[in-house]
Amino acid sequence: MRVHKQLFFDLILTFHPFARQLNAYLETFELRRPEWAILYLFINEPELSLTEVGQFLNMDQANVTRAIKYLVKLDYIEIQPSKSDRRKKDILITEIGRQVYETLQTQITLFELELVEGFTEEELAITQRTLETVRARLLQKE
Repeated sequence: MRVHKQLFFDLILTFHPFARQLNAYLETFELRRPEWAILYLFINEPELSLTEVGQFLNMDQANVTRAIKYLVKLDYIEIQPSKSDRRKKDILITEIGRQVYETLQTQITLFELELVEGFTEEELAITQRTLETVRARLLQKE
């Protein structure tokens, strides 16, 4: 197989076991990957709007809204009217949400470190740049 074909085949083969094992961590807190991604974003980028979240995660607005409602139901986030613009809403991480995030982030970081053990920083940086470029090209085609 040509190298580029093997790369994409390996991506397909890698995604499912990675997602399955990541989901095992998330399920302990009743989360799925979309909710985790949104929680992660609001912890790290608290000023994002829902539209920006959808764009960043490449999720349609209906899925973002559904995930947000689910996170509110779990009491991981709360929605409040914006203090600066009455037309907008602020998304705030609750104390429970912050604790869940910290616990999961610790577990997931150990899981990720286990997966990349033995790779050099340079190898990881090249892999990251490659994936970012492929993702950007895919998004341009949409």
